[in-house]
Amino acid sequence: MLTGVPAKGPGVPTEMRARRHHGFAPRVGLALGGGGARGLAHVGVLQALEEHGVPVDLIVGTSMGAIIGALYAERPDAEAVRRRLLDLLASGILRGSGVQVVERLERIARNKVLGPPVEHLIRLYRVYQHATRDHLIRDGAIRQALLTIFEDRRIEDLKIPFACVAVDLITGERVIFDYGPIREAILTSASIPGMFPPVRWRNRHLVDGGVLSLVPIGAAYALGADLVIAVDVSPVLNQNPNIGNASDILLRCDDLTARAFNAHRLAQADIAVSPLRTDSSWADFDEAEGLIDAGYAGAQDCIPHIRQALRFPRSLLKILRRRIAGRTLDVDAPTLHRVGWS
Repeated sequence: MLTGVPAKGPGVPTEMRARRHHGFAPRVGLALGGGGARGLAHVGVLQALEEHGVPVDLIVGTSMGAIIGALYAERPDAEAVRRRLLDLLASGILRGSGVQVVERLERIARNKVLGPPVEHLIRLYRVYQHATRDHLIRDGAIRQALLTIFEDRRIEDLKIPFACVAVDLITGERVIFDYGPIREAILTSASIPGMFPPVRWRNRHLVDGGVLSLVPIGAAYALGADLVIAVDVSPVLNQNPNIGNASDILLRCDDLTARAFNAHRLAQADIAVSPLRTDSSWADFDEAEGLIDAGYAGAQDCIPHIRQALRFPRSLLKILRRRIAGRTLDVDAPTLHRVGWS
């Protein structure tokens, strides 16, 4: 296992912080998946969990799930997280990053009349850009946004134990950041491959953790969760895809493969929340309010199942199963490496 630089100050490893406070009560882990703008649905999920008094003992996030999970871990108030994000989007800080251009083009591409030719042009543009550079969108605006909404703090100082996940492009390993400076760790976890440049760190080339685990369920178990609530913000499957050429067919097959793999991963969680009922784009930040509302509604539907999972003696059985079996139940254990940014 790769060892990180020891954390400074009184930081306590994530699983120990969770365990110290809860004894034999189930440690509830929240695994928040990536999805760009669709990840705003996580805010609504947090609002519903908070409203019903569902405990959250640790949070693990990937990409947008890392951003929202860290905001909540810093200040466990879902409404405050909602306001901060909406204020950030209203400030126009993402203008000039290229995200809005992608959003408008993808919205046109979904139009039945204009869609096919525009979608073809988008692909040609991406092929050209991918052939000449390692990213499509400048990451300066994203970095500035993180500087705006996050204080200069360390992960181990957050109020709820938190970690985020990235992937090493060279070794294929999953890398968990559960201590160290929060801004750098989140920027790494949110580096969507092809859209943003990989983050170079300690001879590694790190990208969005969603490459291998769209929802970081295994990481949540590895960090000490007895019961994991996984939130997947994938869009619904497009039932009217373009399959008129080889490129279309390959992209469709890749989408189907990714969905099947993600479904297998989600089956490892105790509760899986999939709140979205549309094919929203990852760049649809103009739909923020609707995405948050969708997350809230989707989580409300799952509250009875969450209550049942937390009820004794079922919860005790989960505790015993997780703690006796240890990490043999961690689906990502062979390729998980815990480090701290330095």
